[in-house]
Amino acid sequence: MFEHQIFASEGYAVVYANIRGSDGYDQEFADIRFKYGTRDYLDFMEFVDHALDAYDWIDETRIAVTGLSYGGFMTNWVIGHTNRFRCALSQNSICN
Repeated sequence: MFEHQIFASEGYAVVYANIRGSDGYDQEFADIRFKYGTRDYLDFMEFVDHALDAYDWIDETRIAVTGLSYGGFMTNWVIGHTNRFRCALSQNSICN
């Protein structure tokens, strides 16, 4: 995705998660109807923990979250359920 390349070219660490509800696996993995913001949220937070453990040069006090479409919804959900992120950019989401 071009925006990941832009962020990386500016010196940001970019990590990308394929959480439940995403494409790329089977239909059961992608089908989270009526369960939005549950296991997918936990997948995302576990992914962030893993990335921070794997790359000790990432400053966990200066991390951001962003997403587009359903990822925008998840960005809104994430910042409504944790104060862990210093910045959030919700793109093409369900609210302004």
